[in-house]
Amino acid sequence: MAYELGMDFPAVLKVAMGETKFFDALHDYYQTYYLKQATTQDFLNIIRKYDNSKKVNNVINKFIDPKYLSE
Repeated sequence: MAYELGMDFPAVLKVAMGETKFFDALHDYYQTYYLKQATTQDFLNIIRKYDNSKKVNNVINKFIDPKYLSE
């Protein structure tokens, strides 16, 4: 049951950011980390580069436990 909620994260994030910023961020993430190991924090850094609004951060905080993020 808990995992099913996690499957919604990309869709909810896309709505919060808007399609253009969401797909631009994913493209940047792919270009930056292709064939490299990335962390959750690396992903969020790219997302926040494109949209660091309260709405997006609320989505992130809903789905990602802060204990899994680096300081």
